[in-house]
Amino acid sequence: MEYETYISLQQLKIVVMEEILKQIGLTGYEIRVFLTLLKFGSLNARMVSDKSKVPYGRIYDTVNELRRKGLISVIQGKIKLYKVVDPNITIKNILEERKKLLTELQEKIDEETKKIKIEKPEEKLEEKLTITSGRKSILNTVMNFFDTAKKEVLSITTYEVSPSFLRHVFRAIKRGVKAKTIVTLVSEKNLALIKEGMKRGDKLKYYLVPGLRLAIVDKEKAIVSVVNPLNKEDRVNIMIDSKDFADSLANYHDLLWEKAMDIKILLKK
Repeated sequence: MEYETYISLQQLKIVVMEEILKQIGLTGYEIRVFLTLLKFGSLNARMVSDKSKVPYGRIYDTVNELRRKGLISVIQGKIKLYKVVDPNITIKNILEERKKLLTELQEKIDEETKKIKIEKPEEKLEEKLTITSGRKSILNTVMNFFDTAKKEVLSITTYEVSPSFLRHVFRAIKRGVKAKTIVTLVSEKNLALIKEGMKRGDKLKYYLVPGLRLAIVDKEKAIVSVVNPLNKEDRVNIMIDSKDFADSLANYHDLLWEKAMDIKILLKK
Protein backbone atom coordinates (compact mmCIF):
# COMPACT_ATOMS: atom_id res chain seq x y z
CA MET A 1 0.00 0.00 0.00
CA GLU A 2 2.80 2.44 0.83
CA TYR A 3 4.45 1.64 -2.51
CA GLU A 4 1.25 2.52 -4.37
CA THR A 5 1.08 5.78 -2.45
CA TYR A 6 4.64 6.63 -3.47
CA ILE A 7 3.90 6.03 -7.14
CA SER A 8 0.79 8.22 -7.00
CA LEU A 9 2.77 10.98 -5.32
CA GLN A 10 5.48 10.79 -7.98
CA GLN A 11 2.86 10.98 -10.70
CA LEU A 12 1.35 14.03 -9.03
CA LYS A 13 4.76 15.75 -8.89
CA ILE A 14 5.17 15.09 -12.63
CA VAL A 15 1.72 16.57 -13.32
CA VAL A 16 2.64 19.65 -11.29
CA MET A 17 5.98 20.05 -13.09
CA GLU A 18 4.33 19.60 -16.50
CA GLU A 19 1.81 22.31 -15.62
CA ILE A 20 4.61 24.67 -14.54
CA LEU A 21 6.57 24.06 -17.75
CA LYS A 22 3.43 24.52 -19.84
CA GLN A 23 2.67 27.80 -18.07
CA ILE A 24 6.14 29.19 -18.81
CA GLY A 25 5.71 28.45 -22.51
CA LEU A 26 7.40 25.13 -23.23
CA THR A 27 6.14 22.93 -26.08
CA GLY A 28 5.17 19.29 -25.64
CA TYR A 29 8.52 18.04 -26.99
CA GLU A 30 10.43 20.50 -24.80
CA ILE A 31 8.55 19.34 -21.70
CA ARG A 32 9.26 15.67 -22.46
CA VAL A 33 12.98 16.30 -23.06
CA PHE A 34 13.33 18.48 -19.95
CA LEU A 35 11.61 15.94 -17.67
CA THR A 36 13.70 13.12 -19.17
CA LEU A 37 16.95 14.94 -18.40
CA LEU A 38 15.66 15.87 -14.96
CA LYS A 39 14.98 12.20 -14.25
CA PHE A 40 18.02 10.51 -15.83
CA GLY A 41 20.74 13.17 -15.63
CA SER A 42 23.27 13.76 -18.43
CA LEU A 43 22.35 12.06 -21.72
CA ASN A 44 23.43 12.24 -25.34
CA ALA A 45 20.98 13.11 -28.11
CA ARG A 46 20.17 9.52 -29.03
CA MET A 47 19.51 8.54 -25.41
CA VAL A 48 17.32 11.63 -24.91
CA SER A 49 15.28 10.62 -27.96
CA ASP A 50 14.90 7.01 -26.82
CA LYS A 51 13.85 7.83 -23.27
CA SER A 52 11.64 10.85 -24.02
CA LYS A 53 10.02 9.28 -27.13
CA VAL A 54 10.71 12.52 -29.01
CA PRO A 55 11.63 11.74 -32.65
CA TYR A 56 15.39 11.86 -33.17
CA GLY A 57 14.93 14.26 -36.07
CA ARG A 58 13.43 16.81 -33.64
CA ILE A 59 15.90 16.36 -30.77
CA TYR A 60 18.49 18.95 -31.82
CA ASP A 61 15.89 21.66 -32.49
CA THR A 62 14.32 20.88 -29.13
CA VAL A 63 17.51 20.87 -27.04
CA ASN A 64 18.75 24.02 -28.77
CA GLU A 65 15.52 25.79 -27.83
CA LEU A 66 15.82 24.57 -24.22
CA ARG A 67 19.43 25.86 -24.20
CA ARG A 68 18.25 29.21 -25.52
CA LYS A 69 15.75 29.39 -22.67
CA GLY A 70 18.51 28.57 -20.18
CA LEU A 71 16.90 25.35 -18.96
CA ILE A 72 19.62 22.92 -20.06
CA SER A 73 23.34 23.06 -20.74
CA VAL A 74 25.80 21.09 -22.88
CA ILE A 75 28.77 19.07 -21.66
CA GLN A 76 31.30 19.25 -24.49
CA GLY A 77 33.22 16.13 -25.42
CA LYS A 78 33.63 13.55 -28.14
CA ILE A 79 29.89 13.02 -27.76
CA LYS A 80 27.84 15.97 -26.53
CA LEU A 81 25.83 15.39 -23.37
CA TYR A 82 22.88 17.45 -22.25
CA LYS A 83 21.88 18.14 -18.65
CA VAL A 84 19.31 20.21 -16.78
CA VAL A 85 20.36 23.48 -15.18
CA ASP A 86 19.06 23.85 -11.60
CA PRO A 87 15.29 24.28 -12.20
CA ASN A 88 14.82 26.19 -8.93
CA ILE A 89 16.91 28.97 -10.46
CA THR A 90 15.99 28.79 -14.15
CA ILE A 91 12.22 28.49 -13.75
CA LYS A 92 12.20 31.33 -11.23
CA ASN A 93 14.16 33.50 -13.69
CA ILE A 94 11.73 32.69 -16.51
CA LEU A 95 8.76 33.54 -14.30
CA GLU A 96 10.37 36.83 -13.31
CA GLU A 97 11.00 37.65 -16.98
CA ARG A 98 7.43 36.73 -17.84
CA LYS A 99 6.15 38.92 -15.02
CA LYS A 100 8.27 41.78 -16.35
CA LEU A 101 6.89 41.34 -19.87
CA LEU A 102 3.32 41.23 -18.55
CA THR A 103 3.94 44.41 -16.59
CA GLU A 104 5.31 46.14 -19.71
CA LEU A 105 2.34 44.91 -21.72
CA GLN A 106 -0.07 46.19 -19.08
CA GLU A 107 1.62 49.59 -19.20
CA LYS A 108 1.22 49.70 -22.99
CA ILE A 109 -2.44 48.74 -22.67
CA ASP A 110 -2.92 51.51 -20.11
CA GLU A 111 -1.37 54.03 -22.50
CA GLU A 112 -3.54 52.95 -25.43
CA THR A 113 -6.78 52.86 -23.47
CA LYS A 114 -6.24 56.45 -22.39
CA LYS A 115 -6.48 57.41 -26.07
CA ILE A 116 -9.89 55.82 -26.63
CA LYS A 117 -13.20 55.70 -24.80
CA ILE A 118 -14.06 52.34 -23.31
CA GLU A 119 -17.42 51.38 -21.91
CA LYS A 120 -16.24 48.39 -19.90
CA PRO A 121 -13.35 48.35 -17.42
CA GLU A 122 -10.37 46.46 -18.79
CA GLU A 123 -9.56 43.07 -17.38
CA LYS A 124 -6.31 42.72 -15.55
CA LEU A 125 -3.75 40.24 -16.77
CA GLU A 126 -3.29 37.64 -14.05
CA GLU A 127 -0.62 35.05 -13.51
CA LYS A 128 -2.14 31.59 -13.23
CA LEU A 129 0.95 30.22 -11.52
CA THR A 130 2.48 31.36 -8.24
CA ILE A 131 5.47 29.72 -6.56
CA THR A 132 6.36 30.51 -2.95
CA SER A 133 8.40 28.88 -0.22
CA GLY A 134 7.98 28.33 3.50
CA ARG A 135 5.16 27.12 5.73
CA LYS A 136 3.65 30.47 6.62
CA SER A 137 2.75 31.40 3.05
CA ILE A 138 0.78 28.21 2.43
CA LEU A 139 -1.09 28.53 5.76
CA ASN A 140 -2.23 32.03 4.85
CA THR A 141 -3.34 30.86 1.41
CA VAL A 142 -5.30 27.89 2.74
CA MET A 143 -6.99 30.08 5.38
CA ASN A 144 -8.05 32.35 2.52
CA PHE A 145 -9.37 29.29 0.68
CA PHE A 146 -11.68 28.52 3.59
CA ASP A 147 -12.72 32.18 3.90
CA THR A 148 -13.70 32.42 0.21
CA ALA A 149 -14.97 28.87 -0.44
CA LYS A 150 -18.56 28.52 -1.62
CA LYS A 151 -19.00 24.74 -1.84
CA GLU A 152 -16.05 22.66 -0.67
CA VAL A 153 -12.40 22.53 0.35
CA LEU A 154 -10.47 19.30 -0.17
CA SER A 155 -7.14 19.00 1.61
CA ILE A 156 -4.24 16.76 2.59
CA THR A 157 -2.47 17.81 5.80
CA THR A 158 -0.86 16.59 9.00
CA TYR A 159 -3.50 18.59 10.93
CA GLU A 160 -0.69 20.13 12.96
CA VAL A 161 -2.27 23.58 12.85
CA SER A 162 -3.07 26.34 15.28
CA PRO A 163 -6.50 26.92 16.84
CA SER A 164 -6.67 30.21 14.92
CA PHE A 165 -6.27 28.29 11.65
CA LEU A 166 -9.09 25.93 12.61
CA ARG A 167 -11.38 28.87 13.25
CA HIS A 168 -11.25 29.61 9.51
CA VAL A 169 -12.18 25.97 8.82
CA PHE A 170 -15.06 25.97 11.29
CA ARG A 171 -16.46 29.28 10.02
CA ALA A 172 -16.51 27.84 6.50
CA ILE A 173 -18.28 24.68 7.68
CA LYS A 174 -20.83 26.82 9.51
CA ARG A 175 -21.53 28.62 6.19
CA GLY A 176 -22.31 25.27 4.61
CA VAL A 177 -18.93 24.58 2.99
CA LYS A 178 -18.04 20.89 2.84
CA ALA A 179 -14.57 20.15 4.26
CA LYS A 180 -12.97 16.80 3.42
CA THR A 181 -9.49 16.36 4.90
CA ILE A 182 -7.04 13.51 4.50
CA VAL A 183 -4.89 13.49 7.65
CA THR A 184 -1.41 12.06 7.10
CA LEU A 185 -0.32 11.96 10.74
CA VAL A 186 -1.99 11.04 14.04
CA SER A 187 0.00 11.71 17.20
CA GLU A 188 -0.35 13.16 20.68
CA LYS A 189 0.54 16.54 19.20
CA ASN A 190 -2.48 16.79 16.93
CA LEU A 191 -4.94 14.36 18.57
CA ALA A 192 -6.93 17.07 20.35
CA LEU A 193 -7.16 19.14 17.15
CA ILE A 194 -8.37 16.11 15.18
CA LYS A 195 -11.09 15.40 17.71
CA GLU A 196 -12.17 19.05 17.68
CA GLY A 197 -12.25 19.03 13.88
CA MET A 198 -14.44 15.93 13.83
CA LYS A 199 -16.74 17.49 16.43
CA ARG A 200 -17.13 20.67 14.36
CA GLY A 201 -17.96 18.88 11.09
CA ASP A 202 -14.62 18.46 9.29
CA LYS A 203 -14.83 15.09 7.51
CA LEU A 204 -11.54 13.35 8.29
CA LYS A 205 -9.84 10.21 7.04
CA TYR A 206 -6.31 8.90 7.54
CA TYR A 207 -3.89 7.98 4.76
CA LEU A 208 -0.09 8.10 4.58
CA VAL A 209 1.00 10.62 1.93
CA PRO A 210 4.57 11.57 2.90
CA GLY A 211 5.90 15.01 2.04
CA LEU A 212 2.75 16.34 0.38
CA ARG A 213 0.28 19.03 1.40
CA LEU A 214 -2.69 19.90 -0.78
CA ALA A 215 -5.73 22.19 -0.75
CA ILE A 216 -8.38 22.61 -3.44
CA VAL A 217 -11.18 25.16 -3.25
CA ASP A 218 -14.42 24.64 -5.23
CA LYS A 219 -12.42 22.75 -7.92
CA GLU A 220 -11.35 26.14 -9.25
CA LYS A 221 -7.88 26.67 -7.80
CA ALA A 222 -5.41 24.65 -5.78
CA ILE A 223 -2.15 24.78 -3.93
CA VAL A 224 0.37 21.94 -3.72
CA SER A 225 3.19 21.98 -1.20
CA VAL A 226 6.18 19.62 -1.29
CA VAL A 227 7.82 19.45 2.14
CA ASN A 228 11.47 18.86 2.98
CA PRO A 229 11.38 15.73 5.20
CA LEU A 230 14.33 17.06 7.22
CA ASN A 231 12.73 20.43 7.94
CA LYS A 232 8.94 20.87 7.89
CA GLU A 233 9.28 24.64 7.63
CA ASP A 234 11.18 24.23 4.34
CA ARG A 235 8.78 23.63 1.48
CA VAL A 236 7.97 24.69 -2.07
CA ASN A 237 4.38 25.83 -2.62
CA ILE A 238 2.81 25.91 -6.07
CA MET A 239 -0.53 27.68 -6.47
CA ILE A 240 -2.31 27.30 -9.79
CA ASP A 241 -5.46 29.21 -10.63
CA SER A 242 -6.79 26.73 -13.19
CA LYS A 243 -10.11 24.88 -13.13
CA ASP A 244 -8.72 22.00 -15.23
CA PHE A 245 -5.73 21.50 -12.95
CA ALA A 246 -7.81 21.89 -9.78
CA ASP A 247 -10.27 19.32 -11.10
CA SER A 248 -7.43 16.86 -11.79
CA LEU A 249 -6.13 17.29 -8.24
CA ALA A 250 -9.66 16.84 -6.89
CA ASN A 251 -9.82 13.49 -8.71
CA TYR A 252 -6.49 12.55 -7.11
CA HIS A 253 -7.90 13.52 -3.69
CA ASP A 254 -11.02 11.43 -4.35
CA LEU A 255 -8.84 8.43 -5.25
CA LEU A 256 -6.94 8.68 -1.95
CA TRP A 257 -10.17 9.33 -0.06
CA GLU A 258 -11.53 5.97 -1.23
CA LYS A 259 -8.36 4.22 -0.02
CA ALA A 260 -8.17 6.13 3.27
CA MET A 261 -9.17 4.77 6.66
CA ASP A 262 -12.01 6.22 8.70
CA ILE A 263 -10.11 8.14 11.35
CA LYS A 264 -12.62 7.11 14.03
CA ILE A 265 -11.43 3.51 13.60
CA LEU A 266 -7.81 4.60 13.98
CA LEU A 267 -8.54 6.57 17.15
CA LYS A 268 -10.08 3.50 18.77
CA LYS A 269 -6.85 1.52 18.37
